[in-house]
Amino acid sequence: MPYAVPNEASTDSERETRSQERQVRLTAQRIIADHLRPRTDADTFWSDIDLDLSGAALIDLDLSGAHCRTVTFTGATFTGITRFVKADFSGTASFDETDFRGAALFDQGTFGVITFLHARTTAPLYFEDAEFKAGAPDIPGRQAIVTNDHGRVVDASDQP
Repeated sequence: MPYAVPNEASTDSERETRSQERQVRLTAQRIIADHLRPRTDADTFWSDIDLDLSGAALIDLDLSGAHCRTVTFTGATFTGITRFVKADFSGTASFDETDFRGAALFDQGTFGVITFLHARTTAPLYFEDAEFKAGAPDIPGRQAIVTNDHGRVVDASDQP
C-alpha cells in the first residue's frame, strides 16, 4: 500500500489520517523485528524464517540483530534511516528494485547472497565490517561504502 508522509497532507484531517497510518506501520515493523531477534525467550523468536516484504512502504525500519533465512524486499520503499546492523541473513537477501529514501546501515551484518538489481538510493548504503559469504554486492551507481576490518574504504562500483 503506498504511503505518503504526514507533512505532505493538505488538510488537518488528511494529516491526522496519515499520522495514524504511520503509527500503525511503525508498530507492525516493531512487532516483526522483535520476532526476528533471538532472545532468551525462545517462544517469541521466529527461527529459520523467510520474510517477504515485497512492495512494502517501510519507515525507519530497524531490523538490527534480526536473523532470517531469506528476506525479500523487492520493490519496497525504505523512507528514513534503515538499519540492518548485525543482521544475519543466511540465504538470499533481495533488495531488487527497491527505493532507499535515506541512508541504510548494513554494518557488521552477515549475508549469504545479497542483491540490489535496479535499486535506487538517495543516500549511501553502509556496510562497515559486513561479511558477504557469496562476495560483495553489486550496487548501482556509486552509492555504497564498504569497509573491511582494516578500515579500507571500497567503492561498490569498483568491485568485481
